[in-house]
Amino acid sequence: MHLLSPAWASAPKIDTLIEGIEYQPNDQTLLYGLPDASILEENGSLVLFQGNSLVGRFYWTPEKYLWEASIKYGVDYDLLLCLAQKESSFNSLAIGDNGLAKGLFQIHTDKHSINDECAFDIKCSADWTAQKIKEGKGYLWTTYKSCLIKRNQNR
Repeated sequence: MHLLSPAWASAPKIDTLIEGIEYQPNDQTLLYGLPDASILEENGSLVLFQGNSLVGRFYWTPEKYLWEASIKYGVDYDLLLCLAQKESSFNSLAIGDNGLAKGLFQIHTDKHSINDECAFDIKCSADWTAQKIKEGKGYLWTTYKSCLIKRNQNR
């Protein structure tokens, strides 16, 4: 199960309906109380319709993609979470280091084989970061060592 983060909602009824609800694919929980409602999964988001009218679009939280990357590459989830928090405060559109560091993990696209689109995309940048850590390149992030220390203290 993955928590949803509402990105937009047109009515308080929808906010109330969505907030704190966990969603599983094909789960009808979200549709409760909305006659003729349907959900379409599209580009990392859920699009909620009532009949033919768009009701709202809801995005997965970044944690979902960090979790998937940690499993895919065998990298500690808490380490990825710490890096995202320290590098960008979980802002996938963050730009730092005079425009050179981009995205959730503040990737220097000018120095690495990654384009801006991937750096700003949560899933793509989480995969790229987890892969680099798996390759022993955690030193690419100045916050990596402090995240390792924090992770080891919590164990």
